[in-house]
Amino acid sequence: MARRAKSEKNRQKRSKKKHTQKRSAKPKGTCLIISPFGEYFDEYNDLIYKPAISKAGLNPIRADDLYKTGSIINDLWELTKSAKILLADLSGKNPNVFL
Repeated sequence: MARRAKSEKNRQKRSKKKHTQKRSAKPKGTCLIISPFGEYFDEYNDLIYKPAISKAGLNPIRADDLYKTGSIINDLWELTKSAKILLADLSGKNPNVFL
């Protein structure tokens, strides 16, 4: 019984180490999040979307993460073309999200 418990602990340590290494890996690409702004959407973005996207190995970016000078439309278009995945929250029928 003790041998089995020790073997299980070693397996858990190896699994935890692998999991930690995966998190620190360089993102495989970008996921552009297109969603309305506001308390509910911001909280959902921070607590649900971003952690899940990061866990999938992608870099989550939302329009309010952009801090560049110039036209935001051009920046969004470039991100749209280069992103591996686009996540669009179309709830609320917000025309700004429909782009």
